[in-house]
Amino acid sequence: MAVYPVGVFVTLTFTPGLFEVIAVLDDVTPVQYQVINVETGNVIRVNEHFIRGIVKP
Repeated sequence: MAVYPVGVFVTLTFTPGLFEVIAVLDDVTPVQYQVINVETGNVIRVNEHFIRGIVKP
């Protein structure tokens, strides 16, 4: 199962800013997440190793 559910806010190890998880792709290993930068609206896909902790919504 995915570690971070849709709707939680996370930070990424390589990109400054706050991101919201908008999709969880748990049919691949490692789990991948589609996240959106809450400031710019840019959507990127990352795997779980690049997510640095969780910020409560």
